[in-house]
Amino acid sequence: MTLRGPASPRSAEFPALAAFFRGYLHEDFEAQHASVAAALDAWLAAARPGQVRRLAREAAHLLDEVRRLPAARLRALPSAGFRCAWSPRRASEVLDLLARAAAATPPPYIRG
Repeated sequence: MTLRGPASPRSAEFPALAAFFRGYLHEDFEAQHASVAAALDAWLAAARPGQVRRLAREAAHLLDEVRRLPAARLRALPSAGFRCAWSPRRASEVLDLLARAAAATPPPYIRG
């Protein structure tokens, strides 16, 4: 991954993360989902198993790459890197979201 500017991974390197950040962390996400964690839960509930696995892989990869960045660069990651509306107050919020996404697993297949 190549970080550009203050903290901008290329969205093409992380298409599943880009889809989540842009699609669920838009200007009205707090009114619609109440929190970033709830937005992730909504995305996971709507996603297909392959999408969840891709998101988890990308989040784990990005987390490894950015975990040691300065706090200001981490806080800028969502808006600068993925052009979403979320502006976290603390760097730990970004790390927590990436860790939750990295740990995501698709629901078990249930035969009906």
